[in-house]
Amino acid sequence: MTKKILNFYASVETIITQLVRLIVSITSFSIGELAPLTAPLAPSFSIYLAMSERLHMPAYIALIAAGTIEIVGMYSAKISVRCYRWNSGRGKSEAAVPQGLSIAMTGIFYLVVLSMALTIELIPSLVSLIFPMFTLISIAVYVNMAIDQNLRKLETDKANDIADRKVKTGLTVEIKQAKIDLETVRDNATEAQQQAQHLMDEINIQAVTLEALTVKETKLKSDIAQLQKQRKSARNDAPTATGDDTTERARTILTEIRRNGSEISGAELGRRLGKSGTLGRKLKNELWDEAATEGETIAQPNGKMEAN
Repeated sequence: MTKKILNFYASVETIITQLVRLIVSITSFSIGELAPLTAPLAPSFSIYLAMSERLHMPAYIALIAAGTIEIVGMYSAKISVRCYRWNSGRGKSEAAVPQGLSIAMTGIFYLVVLSMALTIELIPSLVSLIFPMFTLISIAVYVNMAIDQNLRKLETDKANDIADRKVKTGLTVEIKQAKIDLETVRDNATEAQQQAQHLMDEINIQAVTLEALTVKETKLKSDIAQLQKQRKSARNDAPTATGDDTTERARTILTEIRRNGSEISGAELGRRLGKSGTLGRKLKNELWDEAATEGETIAQPNGKMEAN
């Protein structure tokens, strides 16, 4: 509930603040923009009374004449100010406007209007001179209109020139940026090419290294195969795995057995050697025939001894 009340008061405060700002804006606009427009009302009313009462003009004609004179006066003064601003801010290559002529026409206009008012009020007998004075007013207005037309043309040309320069400046900036972007793209392309070349060099180096390793691997395989052959040949040429001592003992036992004309099994030979029966049988197979040549005599089956 408290939160809703606070939100309500905040909304009311916002509305009041915006309303005050609106009133201040309207007041400022009225004082700054509308108030100057009310300045000619009093002179216009005086001219209206003079023409309607002194010159006995119809009311609507007097009203139109009074309004026209005041509006033309404001217009002439504005033209003179615009001429001053143009000449003060123009460039060296820009033409000047006849500021002095505009000021002179504006001065003539106000002088004629003032003379008309004084004549109507102070010298009624010279009222007949009032109507020719309107011609002087027209001449002053025509000259200021011509100056205004020329000034508008100059202002339009200047605005167009500024717009063209902005476009050219924008195009120049875009072209400059495009050149910068192009240079950036070229630099990136060059850098990419350098990186690609570097990668190709690395690839070539790795390829050479791989080829060297392949050759080395082939040589190592060949060396390993040769070494394996040598080891196999060495194993084939090596003495019995049991060693020379065991072999010699087996040879001695077998020789003794053959001298005596006896027999011995491989298992018994292995037992005497302190080895397995398998080794005993192997040694018997290898050394049995050899043992027959080492004895001088070998017992014969009939019990007689024969010299070897």
